[in-house]
Amino acid sequence: MKESVSVLLAPGIFPPDSGGPATFVSSLGRELVNRGHSVRVVTNGRASSGFDDRFPFKVVRIPRGDSVVFRYARQIRTLVAELRSYEPDVMLVNAFDLQAITAGRIVGVPTVSKIVGDAAWERARRSGETCNDIETFQQFTFNPKLEGWKLLRTAPVRLADHVAVPSKFLRSLVTGWGVAPDRTSVIYNAIDIERPSITDSDRPPRIVTVGRLVPWKGIGGIVDAFERADVPDAELHVIGDGPERDTLEAHADKRGVSEQVVFHGRIPHERVLDIVSRSRVFALNSTYEGLPHVVLEAMACGTPVVASAVCGTPEAITDGEDGFLVEQDDIEAFSERFEQLLSNSSLRSQLRTQAYKRLESQFEHEQMVAEYETLLRKVASARDGHRKKNG
Repeated sequence: MKESVSVLLAPGIFPPDSGGPATFVSSLGRELVNRGHSVRVVTNGRASSGFDDRFPFKVVRIPRGDSVVFRYARQIRTLVAELRSYEPDVMLVNAFDLQAITAGRIVGVPTVSKIVGDAAWERARRSGETCNDIETFQQFTFNPKLEGWKLLRTAPVRLADHVAVPSKFLRSLVTGWGVAPDRTSVIYNAIDIERPSITDSDRPPRIVTVGRLVPWKGIGGIVDAFERADVPDAELHVIGDGPERDTLEAHADKRGVSEQVVFHGRIPHERVLDIVSRSRVFALNSTYEGLPHVVLEAMACGTPVVASAVCGTPEAITDGEDGFLVEQDDIEAFSERFEQLLSNSSLRSQLRTQAYKRLESQFEHEQMVAEYETLLRKVASARDGHRKKNG
């Protein structure tokens, strides 16, 4: 039997919050416990009384609030206290880098940081400080404010003992920040959901897209492609919320398709999967994706994907084999694929079969957990070996 390790998981968000880090860490924590490891979670936010009893590990929560300086100080102080009392062999950080890696350095606990994007670029796009795409953003020096955001993004990642990323594209991003390639590992995201028992005939002529309603998700382009497509009986369902919702609803009205476009807002994950499973097409027109988890979920739901060929997305989809890739915001190409897939059940079945095979070979949940387990052991043992050598 391989040696067990004690792991402190430090995500920025955790259930009942929704989002990638919350879903990933809660799932990984359970699997590590099932494999005989000791796990503790330190995260932000609150939960109702008894909520955390559902997890097979202790969850320590840090209330949000106060100014940024006081909040960060409280988070670092709590993390330091938990690291000293728990004494883990290794810490895995996800969207909590500055505070958790600082605490790890203070206590001397080795850290693995999972990076799924560029927080500085996202912040700059949300605030209107830049219109650059993510790759262009890496190449230029900006004003002191943006350079400060870049520094806050990069410094803690460089201090991590190892960096895990879910795509080769993100590895190239991280090494561009100054992280040595041998301190990075690509571990693909994985899917742990059951295939729906829904026949193709049970799927109405529906296109669905899922994502935060922000400019780089390109939802307006999907609305435009839907309006252009010759699909008079179809509907477009938009799942997610964000600052662009009012603008997008007005855009659908201006394009004359408001009666056929349904904006769901934020809904429970189970409901998201049900709508995706009962659709004929999943669309993604993003300008940036590290490796889109929603695409993997659509594939697992048996819903053929049409996605923009950007960043890490081509690592999940092979054009014409298990889905379709088009240029970002190519309205005509999206429109043509919508028409083709909505009307051709044989093509949908072919893509569905190949997508299932792709998931089983490259994005299998047990494989992902095993790779993280191996990495955590490796980082923990490397620090132990260094201590013994210098002891």
